[in-house]
Amino acid sequence: MNVATMKAAQQGAVLVGPDLAESLRARSNLPITFDYATSDWAPLGPIATTDRALRELLPASSPSLLAILPPERWAIRDYLIATRTFVFYEPQGVLATPAETAATMRVLRATPRGIPILGWFESPTLTEENSFVQMASAEGKFIVGVQELPNLSVLTAFGRADTHRQVPVSGSIPNLEDNKTYVVLAVPDGDNVDFVSGRMRELWSEPERGNRTMPLAWSINPLLADLAPPLLDWYYDTATPFDRFIAAPSGAGYLYPDYTGPGDLPAYLSLTDRYMAAADLDVVWLLNAFTASEIPYSDETLSAYVGGVHPVGIVLDYDDQPRTRDAWVAAGGGNASPVIRSTHFWTTEDNFFGKLDAALAASSNGGSRLRSEGTWRLSRRRRSSRSSAMSSSAKRALGSKPSRRIRSLRPCSRHLWIPPPRRLPMHGPPCRAAMRIVRPETHTLHSRPSAESARARRFSCPCSSSLRQEHSRPSPRGHRRRGPPHASRLTSAR
Repeated sequence: MNVATMKAAQQGAVLVGPDLAESLRARSNLPITFDYATSDWAPLGPIATTDRALRELLPASSPSLLAILPPERWAIRDYLIATRTFVFYEPQGVLATPAETAATMRVLRATPRGIPILGWFESPTLTEENSFVQMASAEGKFIVGVQELPNLSVLTAFGRADTHRQVPVSGSIPNLEDNKTYVVLAVPDGDNVDFVSGRMRELWSEPERGNRTMPLAWSINPLLADLAPPLLDWYYDTATPFDRFIAAPSGAGYLYPDYTGPGDLPAYLSLTDRYMAAADLDVVWLLNAFTASEIPYSDETLSAYVGGVHPVGIVLDYDDQPRTRDAWVAAGGGNASPVIRSTHFWTTEDNFFGKLDAALAASSNGGSRLRSEGTWRLSRRRRSSRSSAMSSSAKRALGSKPSRRIRSLRPCSRHLWIPPPRRLPMHGPPCRAAMRIVRPETHTLHSRPSAESARARRFSCPCSSSLRQEHSRPSPRGHRRRGPPHASRLTSAR
């Protein structure tokens, strides 16, 4: 499938399955230019296929993108074809053999540093994620988790030059009170576009969100300003003053900043600064590799973020590792930003308050204290015996007045990361041979509309039918292509 995707991109073709190729050729006299099943690629194993693709297909691929995508995933292939992206897939972490890990490293080292990696991979234990992000970060790359959001080649064409602005902050900044703990509630995993378009939308639709009693911070990928502007605008247009968005780990894409190579971080931070400004974000969440002990963040890395991105706040971590301190101030480039470690909870309400009580007991010094809590599921239940407000830095992050009590958040029973992705319906088996390519005319899906037409079109939801492409196979909502594609040649792989 990945070979056929790259062949389609480099031949200006359209990828179709074997159930459609023959009928399209019969109806439109389109030639089949590539048939994977009958080609000399078919006998190759996965690693040999990856190595041959590096030799023969990488030179004609875009140097600005890379993708890792399981062969059975279809949704984003329109975007990969339109952008001529090099696509590969090997298992990661404990699921990979040493030979498969070595093949992944050959791909990472053969492609330019400083580029995003689109897609995702099987990660049932999270150690696979940890392993791949470490390798990608060391090669100067960052991950944009997306494999289930269709029509990216269309979504990216709308609103890329528009200004994206969050709901303005309302109210005055409260004064901090001594001997009080200030809690910020935040939704993690916004670096993953599938999460933002799926599970996060479910959270967003719950009545507790935006009910003007409980402020929430929502992590989101700044690259949505370029990758899927209508999705970003949908959140911003439906937000209330009690919703505030912050940049998800670790800025413009997912990497471990302390694992980057020499010279990689400044270039990445320059990109992060540009896209955070485009998405109107001023707080950034960082994540280094998961460890059983306290996750370290070097002073040099934090200083680089402060000097390169100028955030009003930095949030660290995704888990419950021990820590020697919860909050401090980092300086860099003549600027200073507050830094706070977050604590995740996803089991019970008592889990949350137990962690909060432990933090209170551990703080014997006077003065105000700030904590960030990551949550997954909203609930109406509250503990009237618990009180909270927000510090000035939290106020800037969340943009709302302090609540006089903590609104309890009942976490989702799922483990950290996203729910099992939805599978797109397919005709035929999801194997490497189940693909064909159709070559269309010279017009491209990636062309941008005029500024006037882009401004004239407003969408209530990025998944509306006006945005959804018609597919040559049934889409998840049952839409079908009306008639054959406009094409001049047809290419196939069974």
